[in-house]
Amino acid sequence: NAHGSFNNLSKGSRAGIVARWQQRHQEAQLFGVVRHAERADAVYAFVDNGRWTLSEDYMQWPLDPPLSDAGLEHAREIGETICGFAGDNHSAIHVVITSPYFRCTQT
Repeated sequence: NAHGSFNNLSKGSRAGIVARWQQRHQEAQLFGVVRHAERADAVYAFVDNGRWTLSEDYMQWPLDPPLSDAGLEHAREIGETICGFAGDNHSAIHVVITSPYFRCTQT
């Protein structure tokens, strides 16, 4: 038990540990939520300069559209912005949680 080990220390040792803990330097911890960029099945969306809804990919995966051409570009911009923001705040991206939908993993 970690707490038991701490309590078994002398009062001076505990005070030293607590003092070091209180003076520790923490890097910024950031949390964000991002929605996927433009879907390929959006009204004005194109994938490789064509309509995804007319593609073989659409026939196989009609409920899981990828990002459109514009969506891919926007996702790149979002990624660069987030990485830049994290770097400016002396932090880094450690964990990304995403939906399994293709457009979400692309973003």
